Amino acid sequence: LRGYLSPDLFSILTSSFRASTFSRFFANAPQRNSLQLDDALKKKISLMKTQHPVMMTIPVKWGEQDSYNHLNNVTMLRYFETARIGFWLQMRRYLKEPDYLSYLYPLSPHPDCTTPNIGPILKDSYCLYKAPVTFPDTLYVFTSIPPDQLKEDRYQFKYVVISRVLGGAEVATGNATVVSFDYKKGKKAPTPPQLQRVIEALNNRDRKLLDELHSQRLEALGGQDHFEREADESLQGEHQW
Repeated sequence: LRGYLSPDLFSILTSSFRASTFSRFFANAPQRNSLQLDDALKKKISLMKTQHPVMMTIPVKWGEQDSYNHLNNVTMLRYFETARIGFWLQMRRYLKEPDYLSYLYPLSPHPDCTTPNIGPILKDSYCLYKAPVTFPDTLYVFTSIPPDQLKEDRYQFKYVVISRVLGGAEVATGNATVVSFDYKKGKKAPTPPQLQRVIEALNNRDRKLLDELHSQRLEALGGQDHFEREADESLQGEHQW
């Protein structure tokens, strides 16, 4: 704009924009100052955890806002992507390493995997925006795969996002369909049975089966799993179990 407007007019417009943006920000400052979890929010998080196996905590960054002074629409879809990866990280705890790595990196399958070249491919992604999100805030993204959305060759993630600043109010919901794809043959394929088993166990909160699968993973790794610490850091300790 500077090249098309007079210096005085440019100064007036930019000053007005800055004043408007920061006045809106500081007008909400009192309610934003306290970001501690209150009892109502704790109850909401506990309830959501009973419905979704994985929760990720994502702090909102200043640079993720757009000129309308709220979180850019595309950013929420990126949060969904992060939550989807978080779900796969949780699944890794209960899969043998060759099977997990070959599914996430199907173009370079592990020689010991049972289903080489089969991996995920995103079919669609949908988001329903319920309330504007602004900085500063912390969002809690809950992820699940509903039992009726687990098909032979695909499954659908369900996302629910709540805001700490807004007291646990839902700010967005969405879903994404992932298809299992044979990257060598160039066509869809059945989801590996070991992955289906883990998804079902997570959905059913089958602690006994999950413990059994985790023990099998540890045994295959020689009793030590370096991934555990990395996963806890990535998920910030915010998962169902």
